[in-house]
Amino acid sequence: MKYPLTICCIAVLGACTSAAPVPQPASTQVATCLQPDAESKALRTFIVGIVTGVTADTRLLRESNGIPNSTADRVVQVTDARTCRQALDAMNAVLETPARPRELYVYEVGDEYAVQNAVATPGAHYHPVLFFTKDWVLRVALLY
Repeated sequence: MKYPLTICCIAVLGACTSAAPVPQPASTQVATCLQPDAESKALRTFIVGIVTGVTADTRLLRESNGIPNSTADRVVQVTDARTCRQALDAMNAVLETPARPRELYVYEVGDEYAVQNAVATPGAHYHPVLFFTKDWVLRVALLY
């Protein structure tokens, strides 16, 4: 499976990557992790394609951004409050939008995470999926 648009977007979103842990503020932000639906199923397919892909393009995408190779059964949508709160705090820290409530799709990808804001920016055709380490350090934002 090829992701030519994703590869092109890496250069644009490369400034979003960070080597430092994302601050985890103790806040009263409202985080809602959405339950599985048609959109989350399509998003999971996108994530699975990235972490399991065997083409040169997907291997390059993973290797150049530190995204671990995984299996489809290790890409699991999560909805528990603790993980949802951590995802919200991490996303808001990266986007510099403290205390902003969001509805999120959150996935465990092996020992790491992928997060997408479920509410699209008006007029946007693509939506960023943020890949985080297990310690909520941003690896990369890819467009979906």
